[in-house]
Amino acid sequence: MDGLRVEFRLIVSHPPEQRFDANGVELLQVRGKVADMRQRHPEVVVRFSGKQRHQLYKWCTPGKHMSVVGQLDIQTYVTKAGAARIILLVEASDIHPLNPDEVDHAREGVYAALGRTAKVAPPVRTTREQREASVRRMLESDDG
Repeated sequence: MDGLRVEFRLIVSHPPEQRFDANGVELLQVRGKVADMRQRHPEVVVRFSGKQRHQLYKWCTPGKHMSVVGQLDIQTYVTKAGAARIILLVEASDIHPLNPDEVDHAREGVYAALGRTAKVAPPVRTTREQREASVRRMLESDDG
């Protein structure tokens, strides 16, 4: 791989887009800004063709922070008004969310279908002597 290898934190500014390269390979394209307090950077366009791109469609929502590793290419273009602009294009080799969604475990578990609940008898309280007698009966019936 030739070019500049970059690793940065991206703040997603637009919803992810599905694109295709010249060979017809599906790409995930994400637009955003570099998280840098010291310096302002041009807009970043990240393209990713890895296996986890389908998961990234739901992770890359506006406002999310993503860790991006890839090859940098600097592109220039002219706006409709005639102004020259620079955009940073990154062919990503690795993308990870830095603030994944919180998982709500409150609704997890096994639920019975509504209207079909089984009626369970409450447990019968027994004394120690009753439990001992029950065990003796089971052992005696096993010998016989």
